[in-house]
Amino acid sequence: MLENKKIINDEFGNEVRFSKVLQFENQVNFFDFSAKYVVFGDEYYTINGKQFKVSSGEYIVGNEHIDAAIVIDSNETVSGICIDISKDKISEIIDYNYENNDQFKKFLFDQEWLVNKYKVEHTHLGYAMHQIASKIEAIANGKNVLNNEIFYTVAECIVKDQELIFSQFKNLKAVKEDTNGRLLNFIYDSKNFIDNNYLENISLDEIAKESKLSQYHYIRLFKKVFNTTPYQYIIQKRLEHSKNLISDGFSIMEAAYSSGFSGPANFSRAYKNYFGVPPKKDCK
Repeated sequence: MLENKKIINDEFGNEVRFSKVLQFENQVNFFDFSAKYVVFGDEYYTINGKQFKVSSGEYIVGNEHIDAAIVIDSNETVSGICIDISKDKISEIIDYNYENNDQFKKFLFDQEWLVNKYKVEHTHLGYAMHQIASKIEAIANGKNVLNNEIFYTVAECIVKDQELIFSQFKNLKAVKEDTNGRLLNFIYDSKNFIDNNYLENISLDEIAKESKLSQYHYIRLFKKVFNTTPYQYIIQKRLEHSKNLISDGFSIMEAAYSSGFSGPANFSRAYKNYFGVPPKKDCK
């Protein structure tokens, strides 16, 4: 089964598509700036020789300079949304909001390493795509719930998200620009790995070696990009997880051990330092 339906498009190449697939394997095109969002299931991309698994609630972005292929092989329907936004549309937003923006545009449109995976809840673009996904059933029933203004909305979200990443890119002090790009991609890859495995016993040294960095260099780069160390980020993710568990009725001891802490005492201390109140205050 293959369904790839245009939801809305214009004469400038801006387009939103919805797909439903069981099995599919082919080259995939990225436009001036494209986002591929998985509503349900898993999509497997090979981009510039690098493997990406994009699962429900995640999306991947890239520009026209990347070489990409996709494989979908599932027993259940994999659904997704693809958004293409033109260089002109994004440039219009950038020109309106930023001066001396040539470097920013080059970062977005001219670099083949502009490839990253994100979770929808962490970005402006993710929120916009989630909102579009929530309207798919209405669209399928023939309701006209989107118009061409959506392309400006999406372009604004792209610029907001990528301006932050561009500032992180500029903070990296490598000799060559493409080296900075590869380092930034690696740091984002490692963050995605932590997001998916923060309850496990993560070895930061193994993560660093994946990019042939010393552990010190890796920690330093991570902090430059995200203003926190990898270890502190892992603790933050565990604490946020524990807060959800407590809200769901778990005891402090259950939340502590389920979130990767060695015991309730150090858990309670870390919880109060991060949230400003002890965990018992959040217990129902």
